[in-house]
Amino acid sequence: MKGCDNGISCGSVKANGFTFDCRFAGDSDSQKKVLMLHGFPEWSDMYMDLMRRLAKEGYRSAACNQRGYSPGAKPTNVEDYDYDVLASDVESVAEAIFGSNLTNLNLIGHDHGAALGWTVAAGEWGKKHISSYTSLSIPHIDAFSQGLNGEDADLKQQIASQYFTMFVLNNSASLHHSFWYYTLEKTSGDKYSEDTFPDSASFQLAMYWYNGAMDAGRMAIPPIMSALQLTEHGALATAALRELFGGEPDKGHPQTRPVGKVTMPTLYICGNKDSAILCNRPYALKTSDYVPDGKYTYVEADCGHDLLSCSDDTETQKVVDAIVKHLSTSNNN
Repeated sequence: MKGCDNGISCGSVKANGFTFDCRFAGDSDSQKKVLMLHGFPEWSDMYMDLMRRLAKEGYRSAACNQRGYSPGAKPTNVEDYDYDVLASDVESVAEAIFGSNLTNLNLIGHDHGAALGWTVAAGEWGKKHISSYTSLSIPHIDAFSQGLNGEDADLKQQIASQYFTMFVLNNSASLHHSFWYYTLEKTSGDKYSEDTFPDSASFQLAMYWYNGAMDAGRMAIPPIMSALQLTEHGALATAALRELFGGEPDKGHPQTRPVGKVTMPTLYICGNKDSAILCNRPYALKTSDYVPDGKYTYVEADCGHDLLSCSDDTETQKVVDAIVKHLSTSNNN
Protein backbone atom coordinates (compact mmCIF):
# COMPACT_ATOMS: atom_id res chain seq x y z
CA MET A 1 0.00 0.00 0.00
CA LYS A 2 1.00 3.60 -0.60
CA GLY A 3 -0.40 6.91 0.56
CA CYS A 4 0.76 6.15 4.09
CA ASP A 5 1.92 9.55 5.23
CA ASN A 6 0.68 12.80 6.73
CA GLY A 7 -0.72 11.08 9.79
CA ILE A 8 -1.69 7.81 8.09
CA SER A 9 0.31 4.62 8.60
CA CYS A 10 -0.17 1.33 6.80
CA GLY A 11 0.25 -2.29 7.74
CA SER A 12 -1.21 -5.76 7.45
CA VAL A 13 -3.55 -7.47 9.90
CA LYS A 14 -3.97 -11.24 10.14
CA ALA A 15 -7.55 -12.12 10.95
CA ASN A 16 -10.04 -14.90 10.21
CA GLY A 17 -7.41 -16.85 8.29
CA PHE A 18 -6.53 -14.01 5.90
CA THR A 19 -4.26 -10.97 5.71
CA PHE A 20 -5.91 -7.58 5.34
CA ASP A 21 -4.15 -4.40 4.23
CA CYS A 22 -5.09 -1.60 6.60
CA ARG A 23 -4.60 2.10 7.24
CA PHE A 24 -4.27 3.54 10.73
CA ALA A 25 -4.33 6.99 12.30
CA GLY A 26 -4.14 8.41 15.80
CA ASP A 27 -2.41 7.46 19.04
CA SER A 28 -2.18 3.68 19.35
CA ASP A 29 -2.74 4.00 23.11
CA SER A 30 -6.01 5.88 22.73
CA GLN A 31 -9.07 4.26 24.28
CA LYS A 32 -11.28 6.00 21.71
CA LYS A 33 -11.38 3.41 18.94
CA VAL A 34 -12.94 3.58 15.46
CA LEU A 35 -13.20 0.93 12.74
CA MET A 36 -14.30 1.98 9.25
CA LEU A 37 -15.82 -0.27 6.57
CA HIS A 38 -15.69 0.73 2.91
CA GLY A 39 -18.32 -0.17 0.34
CA PHE A 40 -18.40 -1.26 -3.30
CA PRO A 41 -16.25 -0.70 -5.24
CA GLU A 42 -14.34 1.46 -2.76
CA TRP A 43 -11.12 1.02 -0.80
CA SER A 44 -9.87 2.16 2.59
CA ASP A 45 -8.47 5.37 1.08
CA MET A 46 -11.98 6.86 1.12
CA TYR A 47 -11.61 7.39 4.88
CA MET A 48 -8.17 9.01 5.02
CA ASP A 49 -9.33 12.61 5.53
CA LEU A 50 -11.84 11.54 8.17
CA MET A 51 -9.15 9.50 9.94
CA ARG A 52 -6.87 12.53 10.11
CA ARG A 53 -9.67 14.64 11.56
CA LEU A 54 -10.51 12.00 14.15
CA ALA A 55 -6.84 11.71 15.12
CA LYS A 56 -6.94 15.40 16.04
CA GLU A 57 -9.93 14.62 18.24
CA GLY A 58 -7.98 11.91 20.07
CA TYR A 59 -9.30 8.84 18.27
CA ARG A 60 -7.36 5.79 17.09
CA SER A 61 -8.92 4.66 13.80
CA ALA A 62 -8.42 1.85 11.32
CA ALA A 63 -9.76 1.17 7.84
CA CYS A 64 -8.92 -2.03 5.99
CA ASN A 65 -9.30 -3.20 2.42
CA GLN A 66 -11.82 -5.92 2.99
CA ARG A 67 -12.35 -9.45 1.68
CA GLY A 68 -12.18 -9.46 -2.10
CA TYR A 69 -9.93 -6.38 -2.06
CA SER A 70 -6.81 -7.14 -0.01
CA PRO A 71 -4.43 -9.43 -1.94
CA GLY A 72 -4.19 -11.70 1.09
CA ALA A 73 -7.97 -12.03 1.43
CA LYS A 74 -9.28 -13.12 -1.96
CA PRO A 75 -11.01 -16.49 -1.82
CA THR A 76 -12.57 -17.33 -5.18
CA ASN A 77 -15.85 -19.05 -4.28
CA VAL A 78 -19.06 -17.06 -4.06
CA GLU A 79 -19.90 -18.89 -0.83
CA ASP A 80 -16.89 -17.22 0.77
CA TYR A 81 -18.66 -13.87 0.56
CA ASP A 82 -21.75 -14.79 2.56
CA TYR A 83 -22.63 -11.77 4.69
CA ASP A 84 -22.33 -13.71 7.91
CA VAL A 85 -18.79 -14.69 6.89
CA LEU A 86 -18.03 -11.06 6.08
CA ALA A 87 -19.41 -10.07 9.48
CA SER A 88 -17.00 -12.51 11.11
CA ASP A 89 -14.18 -10.74 9.23
CA VAL A 90 -15.18 -7.44 10.82
CA GLU A 91 -15.23 -8.94 14.29
CA SER A 92 -11.89 -10.72 13.81
CA VAL A 93 -10.18 -7.68 12.30
CA ALA A 94 -11.46 -5.45 15.11
CA GLU A 95 -10.10 -7.76 17.78
CA ALA A 96 -6.78 -8.19 15.95
CA ILE A 97 -6.30 -4.41 15.84
CA PHE A 98 -7.78 -3.27 19.14
CA GLY A 99 -7.44 -6.39 21.31
CA SER A 100 -9.55 -9.40 22.20
CA ASN A 101 -10.98 -7.58 25.23
CA LEU A 102 -12.28 -4.87 22.96
CA THR A 103 -14.96 -2.59 24.35
CA ASN A 104 -16.45 0.73 23.27
CA LEU A 105 -15.70 0.38 19.57
CA ASN A 106 -17.13 3.03 17.26
CA LEU A 107 -18.12 1.47 13.92
CA ILE A 108 -18.57 3.45 10.70
CA GLY A 109 -19.66 2.03 7.34
CA HIS A 110 -20.49 3.28 3.87
CA ASP A 111 -22.46 1.58 1.10
CA HIS A 112 -21.99 -2.21 1.40
CA GLY A 113 -19.77 -1.52 4.40
CA ALA A 114 -22.76 0.21 6.01
CA ALA A 115 -25.14 -2.65 5.23
CA LEU A 116 -22.58 -5.03 6.69
CA GLY A 117 -22.17 -2.67 9.61
CA TRP A 118 -25.88 -2.89 10.43
CA THR A 119 -25.51 -6.68 10.39
CA VAL A 120 -22.57 -6.60 12.79
CA ALA A 121 -24.03 -3.93 15.06
CA ALA A 122 -27.32 -5.79 15.48
CA GLY A 123 -25.62 -9.10 16.31
CA GLU A 124 -24.55 -10.39 19.70
CA TRP A 125 -20.91 -9.43 19.11
CA GLY A 126 -21.93 -5.91 18.17
CA LYS A 127 -24.18 -5.46 21.17
CA LYS A 128 -21.27 -6.43 23.40
CA HIS A 129 -18.43 -4.50 21.76
CA ILE A 130 -19.83 -1.56 19.75
CA SER A 131 -20.62 1.69 21.54
CA SER A 132 -21.78 3.69 18.51
CA TYR A 133 -22.66 3.06 14.90
CA THR A 134 -22.59 5.44 11.94
CA SER A 135 -24.19 4.44 8.64
CA LEU A 136 -23.33 6.50 5.58
CA SER A 137 -25.92 6.34 2.79
CA ILE A 138 -27.60 3.06 3.76
CA PRO A 139 -30.76 2.85 5.89
CA HIS A 140 -31.13 0.02 8.37
CA ILE A 141 -30.80 -3.13 6.28
CA ASP A 142 -34.24 -4.40 7.38
CA ALA A 143 -35.90 -1.13 6.38
CA PHE A 144 -33.92 -1.16 3.13
CA SER A 145 -35.08 -4.70 2.40
CA GLN A 146 -38.70 -3.73 2.95
CA GLY A 147 -38.17 -0.90 0.50
CA LEU A 148 -36.82 -3.35 -2.06
CA ASN A 149 -39.39 -6.13 -1.82
CA GLY A 150 -42.81 -6.83 -0.38
CA GLU A 151 -46.13 -5.11 0.19
CA ASP A 152 -44.55 -1.89 1.43
CA ALA A 153 -41.84 -1.73 -1.23
CA ASP A 154 -40.84 1.61 -2.72
CA LEU A 155 -41.23 1.55 -6.50
CA LYS A 156 -38.63 4.24 -7.08
CA GLN A 157 -36.05 2.37 -5.03
CA GLN A 158 -36.91 -0.88 -6.81
CA ILE A 159 -36.20 0.85 -10.12
CA ALA A 160 -33.00 2.43 -8.82
CA SER A 161 -31.81 -0.97 -7.57
CA GLN A 162 -32.39 -2.98 -10.73
CA TYR A 163 -28.63 -3.28 -11.08
CA PHE A 164 -28.70 -5.60 -8.04
CA THR A 165 -30.44 -8.20 -10.21
CA MET A 166 -27.64 -7.91 -12.78
CA PHE A 167 -24.73 -7.91 -10.34
CA VAL A 168 -25.77 -11.29 -8.87
CA LEU A 169 -25.76 -13.11 -12.23
CA ASN A 170 -23.22 -15.89 -12.66
CA ASN A 171 -19.83 -14.38 -13.60
CA SER A 172 -21.51 -10.97 -13.74
CA ALA A 173 -18.23 -9.05 -14.01
CA SER A 174 -17.30 -10.89 -17.22
CA LEU A 175 -20.64 -10.77 -19.01
CA HIS A 176 -21.03 -8.79 -22.22
CA HIS A 177 -17.33 -8.20 -22.75
CA SER A 178 -16.79 -7.39 -19.06
CA PHE A 179 -19.27 -4.51 -19.18
CA TRP A 180 -19.40 -3.87 -15.42
CA TYR A 181 -15.65 -4.13 -15.05
CA TYR A 182 -14.93 -1.57 -17.72
CA THR A 183 -17.81 0.65 -16.59
CA LEU A 184 -16.94 0.75 -12.89
CA GLU A 185 -13.25 -0.15 -12.61
CA LYS A 186 -12.10 3.33 -13.60
CA THR A 187 -13.56 4.73 -10.40
CA SER A 188 -12.83 1.76 -8.16
CA GLY A 189 -9.10 1.93 -7.50
CA ASP A 190 -7.30 3.21 -4.43
CA LYS A 191 -6.37 6.80 -5.34
CA TYR A 192 -3.22 6.74 -3.22
CA SER A 193 -1.92 3.26 -3.95
CA GLU A 194 -1.32 0.70 -6.67
CA ASP A 195 -4.25 -1.31 -5.33
CA THR A 196 -6.91 -1.86 -7.96
CA PHE A 197 -8.75 -4.60 -9.84
CA PRO A 198 -6.46 -5.73 -12.69
CA ASP A 199 -9.13 -7.73 -14.52
CA SER A 200 -12.78 -8.75 -14.46
CA ALA A 201 -12.03 -11.91 -12.47
CA SER A 202 -10.64 -9.86 -9.59
CA PHE A 203 -13.53 -7.40 -9.85
CA GLN A 204 -15.93 -10.33 -9.55
CA LEU A 205 -14.78 -10.96 -6.00
CA ALA A 206 -15.94 -7.50 -4.95
CA MET A 207 -19.25 -7.99 -6.74
CA TYR A 208 -19.80 -11.21 -4.78
CA TRP A 209 -20.75 -9.00 -1.83
CA TYR A 210 -24.15 -8.61 -3.50
CA ASN A 211 -24.56 -12.37 -3.78
CA GLY A 212 -23.37 -12.76 -0.20
CA ALA A 213 -25.91 -10.32 1.21
CA MET A 214 -28.80 -11.97 -0.58
CA ASP A 215 -27.67 -15.59 -0.26
CA ALA A 216 -27.43 -15.09 3.49
CA GLY A 217 -30.98 -13.72 3.50
CA ARG A 218 -29.75 -10.48 5.05
CA MET A 219 -30.88 -8.23 2.20
CA ALA A 220 -33.79 -8.47 -0.22
CA ILE A 221 -33.48 -8.31 -3.98
CA PRO A 222 -36.02 -6.28 -5.96
CA PRO A 223 -38.27 -7.82 -8.60
CA ILE A 224 -36.80 -7.98 -12.07
CA MET A 225 -38.59 -5.38 -14.17
CA SER A 226 -38.82 -5.61 -17.93
CA ALA A 227 -37.34 -3.04 -20.27
CA LEU A 228 -40.87 -2.00 -21.17
CA GLN A 229 -41.85 -1.46 -17.55
CA LEU A 230 -38.72 0.56 -16.91
CA THR A 231 -39.30 2.65 -20.03
CA GLU A 232 -42.86 3.37 -18.92
CA HIS A 233 -41.46 4.74 -15.66
CA GLY A 234 -38.94 6.90 -17.51
CA ALA A 235 -35.90 4.84 -16.49
CA LEU A 236 -34.45 4.71 -19.98
CA ALA A 237 -30.83 3.98 -19.06
CA THR A 238 -31.90 1.14 -16.77
CA ALA A 239 -34.20 -0.18 -19.51
CA ALA A 240 -31.19 -0.31 -21.85
CA LEU A 241 -29.26 -2.29 -19.24
CA ARG A 242 -32.19 -4.71 -18.93
CA GLU A 243 -32.13 -5.22 -22.69
CA LEU A 244 -28.42 -5.99 -22.46
CA PHE A 245 -28.48 -8.31 -19.44
CA GLY A 246 -31.91 -9.83 -19.96
CA GLY A 247 -33.92 -11.52 -17.25
CA GLU A 248 -37.56 -12.53 -17.07
CA PRO A 249 -39.73 -10.38 -14.80
CA ASP A 250 -40.16 -11.98 -11.39
CA LYS A 251 -41.12 -11.16 -7.82
CA GLY A 252 -37.55 -10.83 -6.58
CA HIS A 253 -36.51 -12.31 -3.26
CA PRO A 254 -37.52 -11.02 0.17
CA GLN A 255 -35.20 -10.71 3.12
CA THR A 256 -35.45 -14.00 5.03
CA ARG A 257 -33.14 -13.28 7.98
CA PRO A 258 -33.71 -9.78 9.36
CA VAL A 259 -30.86 -8.50 11.53
CA GLY A 260 -33.18 -6.79 14.01
CA LYS A 261 -32.70 -3.71 16.13
CA VAL A 262 -29.44 -2.22 17.25
CA THR A 263 -28.93 -1.12 20.84
CA MET A 264 -26.22 1.55 20.59
CA PRO A 265 -26.43 5.26 19.64
CA THR A 266 -26.72 5.39 15.87
CA LEU A 267 -26.16 8.10 13.28
CA TYR A 268 -27.67 7.72 9.82
CA ILE A 269 -26.47 10.20 7.20
CA CYS A 270 -28.23 10.47 3.85
CA GLY A 271 -27.23 12.31 0.69
CA ASN A 272 -30.39 13.78 -0.81
CA LYS A 273 -28.87 13.65 -4.32
CA ASP A 274 -28.03 9.96 -4.11
CA SER A 275 -29.42 8.31 -7.25
CA ALA A 276 -28.61 4.74 -6.20
CA ILE A 277 -29.92 4.67 -2.63
CA LEU A 278 -32.94 6.93 -2.22
CA CYS A 279 -32.07 7.29 1.40
CA ASN A 280 -34.55 10.00 2.39
CA ARG A 281 -37.65 8.22 1.08
CA PRO A 282 -40.27 7.20 3.69
CA TYR A 283 -39.15 3.55 3.66
CA ALA A 284 -35.57 4.58 4.50
CA LEU A 285 -36.60 6.94 7.29
CA LYS A 286 -38.13 3.94 9.06
CA THR A 287 -34.53 3.32 10.14
CA SER A 288 -35.54 5.13 13.33
CA ASP A 289 -37.79 2.16 14.18
CA TYR A 290 -34.68 0.00 14.60
CA VAL A 291 -32.81 2.25 17.03
CA PRO A 292 -33.81 2.83 20.68
CA ASP A 293 -35.62 6.07 21.47
CA GLY A 294 -33.22 8.89 22.20
CA LYS A 295 -30.28 7.13 20.55
CA TYR A 296 -31.05 7.89 16.91
CA THR A 297 -29.72 10.81 14.89
CA TYR A 298 -30.54 11.55 11.28
CA VAL A 299 -28.55 14.00 9.16
CA GLU A 300 -29.31 14.88 5.56
CA ALA A 301 -26.63 16.40 3.35
CA ASP A 302 -26.94 18.11 -0.01
CA CYS A 303 -24.76 15.44 -1.54
CA GLY A 304 -24.72 12.32 -3.67
CA HIS A 305 -23.75 8.80 -2.66
CA ASP A 306 -20.16 9.60 -1.69
CA LEU A 307 -20.81 11.50 1.49
CA LEU A 308 -17.14 12.07 2.32
CA SER A 309 -16.47 13.73 -1.03
CA CYS A 310 -19.50 15.89 -1.81
CA SER A 311 -19.27 18.31 -4.72
CA ASP A 312 -19.73 21.11 -2.18
CA ASP A 313 -16.95 21.06 0.43
CA THR A 314 -19.22 22.66 3.01
CA GLU A 315 -21.54 19.66 2.77
CA THR A 316 -18.63 17.27 3.21
CA GLN A 317 -17.64 19.25 6.30
CA LYS A 318 -21.22 18.99 7.55
CA VAL A 319 -20.99 15.20 7.28
CA VAL A 320 -17.61 15.03 9.03
CA ASP A 321 -18.74 17.37 11.81
CA ALA A 322 -21.84 15.23 12.36
CA ILE A 323 -19.68 12.11 12.71
CA VAL A 324 -17.31 13.79 15.17
CA LYS A 325 -20.23 15.08 17.25
CA HIS A 326 -21.89 11.65 17.24
CA LEU A 327 -18.74 9.90 18.40
CA SER A 328 -18.07 12.52 21.06
CA THR A 329 -21.61 12.32 22.41
CA SER A 330 -21.69 8.54 22.37
CA ASN A 331 -18.33 8.16 24.10
CA ASN A 332 -19.24 10.65 26.82
CA ASN A 333 -22.43 8.87 27.80
